[in-house]
Amino acid sequence: MSVTPVNAVAWPFAEGATAVVARAAVDRVPLYGRAGAPLPWRYLDHPDAFGLPVVFLVVGCDGEWLRVKVPLRPNGSTAWVRADDVRLTETRYRLDVSVSARRLTLRWGARVVLDAPVAVGKPRTPTPVGDFYVESSVKRDVPDPLYGVYALGLSGFSEVLHDFNGGEGRLGIHGTGRPDLIGRAVTAGCIRLRDDHAEEVSRRVPLGTPVRIRP
Repeated sequence: MSVTPVNAVAWPFAEGATAVVARAAVDRVPLYGRAGAPLPWRYLDHPDAFGLPVVFLVVGCDGEWLRVKVPLRPNGSTAWVRADDVRLTETRYRLDVSVSARRLTLRWGARVVLDAPVAVGKPRTPTPVGDFYVESSVKRDVPDPLYGVYALGLSGFSEVLHDFNGGEGRLGIHGTGRPDLIGRAVTAGCIRLRDDHAEEVSRRVPLGTPVRIRP
């Protein structure tokens, strides 16, 4: 789908909003601190170290510059990218998670597609709240006893863990080998779904889908 930068100014987390997603179109994406800055403050390799595409969620624009949410610490970080360095698409999908209610809701526009119970973070490793997006999607050939088959990596991170299971403490939504724990506060911060619900979410949502996690 062809999308022009002027479409990117709408706030993507509003109910029924259409979100604009920027997918890297160059091997190394320069990130800038402001629109029109002469030099980037960081680069992100595309594809990343795991061979996955680099995507961003657009939250604003200034001419041929796009302000995007980025999958970096601290949570909520944004940067500016040049429109020529990315390709834009749109999605009407959105994920909402209530930590206290332990529910996940998948919406397409204003329509509820799925409402499902989830497991959330333990008091010592709480699920962070805020506005994120789906940064990666993985399907395993063999079910993992902890993560199930389907897993979505989000743009956010645990606020208490800086490494976990050999990773960097990234926040995720994934299936589980322990469906009996769904509905409880038992995780290291990630959001666990029953495997059939995780499959439904993974099958539907594209990379860049907005994810709002509320207390």
